[in-house]
Amino acid sequence: MTDAYSKKIVGYCLHQFLSMEGCLSALEMALATRSKQESKLMHHSDRGVQYCSSEYVKQTLPLA
Repeated sequence: MTDAYSKKIVGYCLHQFLSMEGCLSALEMALATRSKQESKLMHHSDRGVQYCSSEYVKQTLPLA
């Protein structure tokens, strides 16, 4: 995951398969390393099937 403002990598996961687990790990890393926990976020993905899983969506809904 990339921070749109700073262009820094804030979350990543090298997973064996293109699945929800790798994306969720990268999201959790990005959220854990945030410096301004109280500020709102905008999340944008390429709308791939791994981002549509119920587990991933549950993690991203509170971000809006």
